[in-house]
Amino acid sequence: MNDYEQQIIKAIQDAVNDNEWEKAEDLINEELRMPYIEKEFETTLRSYHDQLAELMANARPLVTANLSESQLRKYLGGNQQQQLAAINFLAKANLRNYTELLQDYFLEDQLDSLIVGSLIEELIEQELNTEFKLKREGKILTFRPSQLQALDSYEGFLATRDTFSQWFGADEPSVVELCTQALVEEVYRELPYQWTLAQSEAMALALANYVYNAYDRHDEFLVWLKRNDYSLEQLRSLAIESIGNKDIMY
Repeated sequence: MNDYEQQIIKAIQDAVNDNEWEKAEDLINEELRMPYIEKEFETTLRSYHDQLAELMANARPLVTANLSESQLRKYLGGNQQQQLAAINFLAKANLRNYTELLQDYFLEDQLDSLIVGSLIEELIEQELNTEFKLKREGKILTFRPSQLQALDSYEGFLATRDTFSQWFGADEPSVVELCTQALVEEVYRELPYQWTLAQSEAMALALANYVYNAYDRHDEFLVWLKRNDYSLEQLRSLAIESIGNKDIMY
């Protein structure tokens, strides 16, 4: 393997050793999405992918074990593995029994918007009619989960996803996949805010720009914008832009 490939393997090893499984998975998937990979490098990546899957499977007893309220509070404020364990536990629980815990969590400082969004999505799925307050960027937002749309019926999300297929489906299906991954993360990071059907094209433009920039294809995107009568002035800001390109997920 060349120097670059060895550096990627070392980064994956370090992430696994530090229990940063999501980071390791992102590194592996990003390389496997490349149009051409040397056979030895691909084999090594797939081996790490299988090892990572086994590690995550072995962690499931922690995820599915009964957690007390004090343990849940600790896990939600803990490392990545503990937070995922808490989310998976709560996804299987009746969240009406945990409204006070979740409300306390939503008012903490410097929360990970992806964790917050995952919890809000579970509240939406269970149609809780409780009013919650969320601290974000120094402001207090108020939301009621029962008044929000679940992902599979969220019109803004569905329209934005369909726009990617219309734009890139015929020529660059891989771009559609990457844009959709970024879209899902954006949905979660923006919750409880949900954009409207009318705003879906602007969101699609911003996410396409984000993906093209992440893969050093900004000049190509500018050409695409001009060819399709769009401009950079139409781009809106994104929650994932403050997180970094490496966090394209799912």
